[in-house]
Amino acid sequence: MRPLVIDGLPPMRENPFTGRPLERGEHRLLGGRDELVSRLTSLIGQRSPRMILLKGERGSGRTSLIHALASQTELHRSFTMFPHENHAMRLLDETFSMLVGFDRPPHITAMVDHMVEAVSAYHGPLQLISYDFPSASGPLLCSSMQRLTGALRRLKALVLVTVTPEQFQAFPEDLVNEFDSVMNLEPVDESGIREIIEKRIASVSRKSWHCDEELIEALHDETQGHLSRLVRRMRDAVDNTRADAVNRE
Repeated sequence: MRPLVIDGLPPMRENPFTGRPLERGEHRLLGGRDELVSRLTSLIGQRSPRMILLKGERGSGRTSLIHALASQTELHRSFTMFPHENHAMRLLDETFSMLVGFDRPPHITAMVDHMVEAVSAYHGPLQLISYDFPSASGPLLCSSMQRLTGALRRLKALVLVTVTPEQFQAFPEDLVNEFDSVMNLEPVDESGIREIIEKRIASVSRKSWHCDEELIEALHDETQGHLSRLVRRMRDAVDNTRADAVNRE
């Protein structure tokens, strides 16, 4: 793939395109997901509990979306490290510790009752509880969720469980039906690409700038709207453009 240099790129204090997910405080940089964010934010504001499977390829922006949603509520409980053993019980223990504390009762039923009471006692915007394990195998994630969904359904919260397409293939129909809905993170279209690029550049530059239509089309053709590939391509393009400008001086 040939190096990309962007004509007319404004001065920037840093490169706004990095491979890491957006953090909670960077939620305004999210682009191409307005409809999905609006639907989920509405559930948080209306205190309408849901348990949702969020399906998307690795690099599709699942973690960034979760962090953007976290900015809409005071309480976000995030689980991102899949246990090496005793998967379901360890996840239940960690969820209990996050929601209630470390004084764990001896019986699972009592644990779940305490979790339900703790979440129900909170009267602000709906809590967000997310499980995001892209590296876990589909069968292990499936068996864990089969044991956890009964407890998670009782929580007055927005519960998001992310899955890759490969993980989702391991989920039988009866498990998928335990969730209220499956939401798909599709590749972004050209308008989404424009929004992502212009938001990020505006965050690090004092000069307004609009992305050329030909560049948008070229990036869409190259990346097919896959967020991770788009961000990496723009990261390299910005570095190349800034280095080229220095060399010309």
